[in-house]
Amino acid sequence: MNGRPLNEVPAVELVNSMVTRVIECRYGDGSLAALQLVFAGGRSVVLTVWIDWVLVVDSRGDDALPDYLWPPETIGVRDLISGLPPEGAPIESVHESRSEYDDLVELEFILHGHRIKAGMWAGDLTLDVQDREV
Repeated sequence: MNGRPLNEVPAVELVNSMVTRVIECRYGDGSLAALQLVFAGGRSVVLTVWIDWVLVVDSRGDDALPDYLWPPETIGVRDLISGLPPEGAPIESVHESRSEYDDLVELEFILHGHRIKAGMWAGDLTLDVQDREV
């Protein structure tokens, strides 16, 4: 298992990024391991929680699952949003919530008619996906 990713991505850099896949990653016991956003061109970001109860946004140059999701054979993946165009759909907006210590604890974004929230609660990754209210 490699160390913690050091490249947290500012939320504003995600706005207008073209997303081709939104992937939920779960361990064999059903617990949520990560949320991965794959972008047109093949790069991705992985959202997960480390032991210090901070939501981590890990920017990656490819769409492979990171090796810190261990052991890899126990990770199940599924697409959360169907019908994304092959060229991707833009992230329309991003809102981040921070703790009193300025640690990232929640990231909410609007994508292809969905409101997606990834957050941290009691050291665990949380995920909420809803159709956006019009």
